[in-house]
Amino acid sequence: MTSPRFVRLTGLVYLTLAIIGGFAFFTVSETLYFRGDASATAMAITANESLFRWGIAAYWIILGIDVLLAWMLFRVFRDHAPDLAILAAWFRLAYVAIHGAAILELTKILALLDGAMASQSPTLRTDLIQHYMQAHLDGFLLSLIIFGLHLNMMGWIIIRTRPLPAIIGGLVMLAGSAYIIDGMAFILLEDYAAFYAATQIWIAIIATVGEVSFLLWLLVRGIRAPIGRVEAKG
Repeated sequence: MTSPRFVRLTGLVYLTLAIIGGFAFFTVSETLYFRGDASATAMAITANESLFRWGIAAYWIILGIDVLLAWMLFRVFRDHAPDLAILAAWFRLAYVAIHGAAILELTKILALLDGAMASQSPTLRTDLIQHYMQAHLDGFLLSLIIFGLHLNMMGWIIIRTRPLPAIIGGLVMLAGSAYIIDGMAFILLEDYAAFYAATQIWIAIIATVGEVSFLLWLLVRGIRAPIGRVEAKG
């Protein structure tokens, strides 16, 4: 049985991921990006270059934390459902790989800020900045389909083996399903952009409730021993 200290440490790492990830997303992808307005995006990034660079650094940091968390969550739940726990870990690592490829689109903007293509027209450089920002968002959105599958597996482990209350597992699965539906809608709907603003609010709420309830329970309450096992006292 994984020690309570390790379980709470896992919750703390998850909380750290949420804080740094929130900073990265709302700094780079929300504050400095203007959908449909390349000039505004380029001006915002140029005027806040240091913030933009810190945001990209934060994105890379959370990928490292995600790799660590994939291992930690596997250790926490391997005694409850070993096959599903390792499969969930692999799906989280797959999400990291896809999101990492998307973050590379943001690093291309750094080259433009450092003078690459300076001989080209300002309009072309502005359009490229907008293109790379959108490419990152699209890649991130698609990576969340895989992340949603990871959450669904974690939620199912919780519901089936009850190391945490089943309601936590249900909320985690709801968050995962929201990510999957949103990503598939992006692929399948021709007018997805028309629904983006409204849907993102609900996706954010559902995902936040599911993931935050999960990490806080790990951090504060820990998990129950697997069925058939009794923890040693002392």
